[in-house]
Amino acid sequence: GCPIAKTRSVNLLLRGANRDPDAFENPDAFDITRKKVPHMSFGGGAHICIGAPLARLEAQVALPRLFARYPDLALADPTEEPAWRKLPFFRGLETLRVRTGA
Repeated sequence: GCPIAKTRSVNLLLRGANRDPDAFENPDAFDITRKKVPHMSFGGGAHICIGAPLARLEAQVALPRLFARYPDLALADPTEEPAWRKLPFFRGLETLRVRTGA
């Protein structure tokens, strides 16, 4: 629905793909319980990130161990906004303050 002139260039940002409000309810909120929806974090098809299987395996091992070791892990201040990295093509946390006790 958006005409693009023949001589215009188009920039695509992967970080925007996972934040489409038509595909993700409340896309700017971190919600670990979010229902399964397709995402583009590792690309797809012939262009899938070669490290995707390793990253998924690392998460499957690291996260349960983290939560087993720190069962009371929580945000240090739930009202504080996390600090995001300021990179042009990839979204990621700069800091996320947590506490380990109740």
